[in-house]
Amino acid sequence: MQAIECFGPQQALKSNAAILRREIIKRSVATNWADARAEWFVADIYMADFDDYRTCLCTKEHIKEICVLHNSFNQNEVEVGNVCVKKFMNENAQKLFDGIERIKHDINCGLSEAVAALFRRRRIITEWEFKFSIDTWRKRYLSDKQAAARVEINRKVLANMAERKTTHENQENVGGSMSHD
Repeated sequence: MQAIECFGPQQALKSNAAILRREIIKRSVATNWADARAEWFVADIYMADFDDYRTCLCTKEHIKEICVLHNSFNQNEVEVGNVCVKKFMNENAQKLFDGIERIKHDINCGLSEAVAALFRRRRIITEWEFKFSIDTWRKRYLSDKQAAARVEINRKVLANMAERKTTHENQENVGGSMSHD
């Protein structure tokens, strides 16, 4: 279902918002938007390949930045585009994508607090690696040992992003519910 072009971009945006709300409510315990929205949090993020862009739950096509939302009440998961998460779910997912992009472009950069927290919650990095990342993420000058530890943590995060992307590429329905493992 596509937003109708003749209404212009603002009307299309409202239509996409209505579709997203309807789809989120369908997959929630709550039956109204305010309560349903509160059930969900960003559980994961990944980037689709250029030739494998996705369709968001709101029906917007060509989505590159994918957020996996998890419902803490019924364990449902859905994948939505970063724009929907930022505008309609009140999540600060852009910080996550910016943090990932920063270390993709420069492996020596510090892992942001938002990214470190996500990957700690997912148990990709250890508690020590999380604390180290938080303590040093804004520091420019590190000892050789600290710099090596930062690069190792960043590589671990990037490798996991590549793994998650491969896992998600095998799913046919990006916007549909996924079972929780």
